[in-house]
Amino acid sequence: MQIMVLTVLATLCVVWNVVGIKILLRARRTRGFAEFSLGLAFFLLGGIGVPLNAAGRLLASLEVAQVIAVFASTFSIAGIFLLFTFTAHVFYKGRRWAQFVLVFVAAMGIYYLVGHGIERLAVETREEALAVQFRWGPFTILGALFAFAWAGAAAFAHWLKLRKRVAFGLADPVVVNRLLLWSLCGLISVAMTVTAGVLIYAGGPVARDLIQPITTSIGGLADSIIMLLAFTPPKAYTDAVRRRAAA
Repeated sequence: MQIMVLTVLATLCVVWNVVGIKILLRARRTRGFAEFSLGLAFFLLGGIGVPLNAAGRLLASLEVAQVIAVFASTFSIAGIFLLFTFTAHVFYKGRRWAQFVLVFVAAMGIYYLVGHGIERLAVETREEALAVQFRWGPFTILGALFAFAWAGAAAFAHWLKLRKRVAFGLADPVVVNRLLLWSLCGLISVAMTVTAGVLIYAGGPVARDLIQPITTSIGGLADSIIMLLAFTPPKAYTDAVRRRAAA
């Protein structure tokens, strides 16, 4: 079971790295803030935060693991904030309420990083480490939940508007399809986060150690496939999307 989970986790991290680096390279050419924020969010979350956290739990001693956890949480919180920033910039640019959302998320992120970091570095036993993880876990779980929910909902709302324009040739069918895929990615990520949170906090050892890794693995594989189709689609897929739109 652990091998399966690690394999899926590694696959998801590779996909996030590939997608993140590709978008960052595009941002280097276009100088676009949207590309930069999204690409860096993927890279910080999947390329650094998740694998660093997993390595700390599996390979390091207790003392070193706490230091690694602080660094991993820093990268993860930064990635979550950048995902919020991408959604606000692309879908709600100029909206004052969206700017307030970013300020609130930044404040909560700083509060988490300071409080979590202080408690992590003061841990002396594995029981204390687990208690700190449970106490501060909701910050990252809810942060990721709302980040992907907002991104997915915004993309879906814009997909509903733009899909009607495809029939008149007023919108690129590949771009419109990418909005749909991004909204599906957000939906799966939300479902995966909610399921993991319920199983970890409300379930027993079996739910936490057996069922939760399985559900996370399934969601991670689905997210990997959708992200590849959305941001690094093969030519056969984009041709099929255009043929369907033309028909």
